[in-house]
Amino acid sequence: MGFLVNEVVLEYDARLLEHTEKGSYLKWENLFINLPRAKSESPWVCGGVIRRALLGQKQDADIDYFFRDELKRLQFADDMEAIGAEILYECEQNRTWKWMDKKIQECKLNYFPTIEECLKSFDFTICQFGWDGFRFYVGPYSLLDTGEMRLKVNTIRYQVNTIRRIAKYLNQGFTISNEELAEILLEISKEPQKIAETVGKTVSQ
Repeated sequence: MGFLVNEVVLEYDARLLEHTEKGSYLKWENLFINLPRAKSESPWVCGGVIRRALLGQKQDADIDYFFRDELKRLQFADDMEAIGAEILYECEQNRTWKWMDKKIQECKLNYFPTIEECLKSFDFTICQFGWDGFRFYVGPYSLLDTGEMRLKVNTIRYQVNTIRRIAKYLNQGFTISNEELAEILLEISKEPQKIAETVGKTVSQ
């Protein structure tokens, strides 16, 4: 089955409701207050922050912005400076901003022609949630796997980062099968030199 991104109406799957914190609500105006607006042509807000908002969970994750091209990203950076946001950290992959009590990631490693292509690049299905200012997008298995608290691989592009993220999601209560672990280890075994170089860069930093 090919990857499809579906427009989401705010009607929750019963499995998702089991993991929704009591008394919580979707309040987008609180989540994105004064931040640059997500737009159909980018920037897009994608990842765990959208999943947590749909579940009504406490927001303790970074807000990740993705872009169509460098021009859109640079405009976003100008907008962040205009509201008085502070740069906390910058590397080749992203720039992290602080605004009020929020941490915002400006993802600059890759650009994508559409939000659908952006979501296709994510390593786990539970991360394939997006918002373009008008519509929610999810991967074909994202709601199911989130409802089951199940960690499933979508694609592996950065092996070391994927391994690190497994530990993070296990701490959040997700589970991963032996089959999924085997798939990840198989991908890692294909490029040992690349893994060694990535780990070396991390250690040297």
